[in-house]
Amino acid sequence: TMVQVQEKGSIPMEELKVGDYVLVRDDVDSQLYEEVFTFLHLDRGQEAEFFQIHGDGLEVPLELSFHHMVWVGDDKMMQASDIQPGDVLPMTMLTTTSSSSITVTKIEKVQRQGVYAPATMSGTIVVNGHIHASNYIAILDHSPLDQHAAAHAFMGPLRMFCSCHQELCNSSAWTTEDGYPLLVYFLVTIVEWINRYCSAPLQVVISLVAIPLMGLLAFVEYLFWNPLYGCVSILFLLLVWKMLVAGKKKRHN
Repeated sequence: TMVQVQEKGSIPMEELKVGDYVLVRDDVDSQLYEEVFTFLHLDRGQEAEFFQIHGDGLEVPLELSFHHMVWVGDDKMMQASDIQPGDVLPMTMLTTTSSSSITVTKIEKVQRQGVYAPATMSGTIVVNGHIHASNYIAILDHSPLDQHAAAHAFMGPLRMFCSCHQELCNSSAWTTEDGYPLLVYFLVTIVEWINRYCSAPLQVVISLVAIPLMGLLAFVEYLFWNPLYGCVSILFLLLVWKMLVAGKKKRHN
């Protein structure tokens, strides 16, 4: 799988490094680059099975792990194992081709050495020069939620931590032997347990219960990146709380 890197051009995923600026998915700017601030999974020696996806106009087949997600059709997120011949993959216009999508023609399974999952602030990356891919894998086997959005929300603490301490974020002290940042390993362990022991209806319930937590994480991250708005929001909440307390005391009197 190839990625487009600023000032380097198209390079194999295995040559990508923290600090590189890669092309990402953006509905407004088709030439938006973001920094790779860490890897969600990096194990150069691991043998793994990948889906090799061929398509009309795709010069190099796209290779994805079983649960890795890409955009399919009209802004729908789908994991690699669910993609079928005939599915349409939206593309970023980097070449002179007049097409704005690629139709999948064939899917094969291949063995490869090395697992790479770079992380950008938007949670997206453009691969093989065209294809819009997520940084994340599908979280639960049975969930009604947008799994890309859910994963992106739960990665909020990692984005905030790495923005403050990027060197520590990418140090061996913060990474497991399997190549996961500690926070990612913790979340992966929980998700694997849920997928193994929880039925489909229970996974749906867990997904719905997680929505308020996702909202809270998104709000905290918003305050982190926008401290001025954060201060205003906190002052507003304190004012509302004070008014409620004053109203309650007045009713008692």
